[in-house]
Amino acid sequence: MDNYAQRLSSEVQLFRIRVAVAESELKALHEQARQAVRRRKEIKRIAKQAKKQFKRSKAELSELKQALAKAEARLFKAGGRALVRKVAKPGSVTKPHEARRSKVPLNLARRVSAVITRPVPQTVHQASQSRPVISNRSHSLQGVEGLM
Repeated sequence: MDNYAQRLSSEVQLFRIRVAVAESELKALHEQARQAVRRRKEIKRIAKQAKKQFKRSKAELSELKQALAKAEARLFKAGGRALVRKVAKPGSVTKPHEARRSKVPLNLARRVSAVITRPVPQTVHQASQSRPVISNRSHSLQGVEGLM
């Protein structure tokens, strides 16, 4: 019986250690959960604050636009020159350099304009005798034939 009591005693001691470890793990997990809840609440508060700031800024922008429109109307009524400002349509976003870009490359456009500005001969006889005007530019006129 002594051996049996000793074995039960060591088993109880082992369970006490395991319970203590489980309690400490539970305490750590509880603390982690508490911190997670606190972080979520903080994030929620920050999100609400950001939404409020956005609404305030949006309202302020609207008021400023109205004030600008009133000031421009007063200036126009007073005989002043109205300032022209381009307002983009909502939803259309284009890059300024793409909007201005021509479909014809710049060097080709220069060559075409050089050809177009040549003096045109008056008669067929003069055309056969006259020589074309040659500019001092070093580039060739290849590719221009298709455009004329």
